[in-house]
Amino acid sequence: MAMLIFGNLTESVRPVVSGAVFVSLMISGVLGIIDRKLADRRNRMSGVY
Repeated sequence: MAMLIFGNLTESVRPVVSGAVFVSLMISGVLGIIDRKLADRRNRMSGVY
């Protein structure tokens, strides 16, 4: 990611790296949403609000 900021990548590699960063951010967001839903469900089951 630091290489993207400083522009040390060649033009052919830059889209691949930026795509990989984008996909990893998407996966992280989806996992965060799932984790929040599971935690909310656990809290409701145990009666803690």
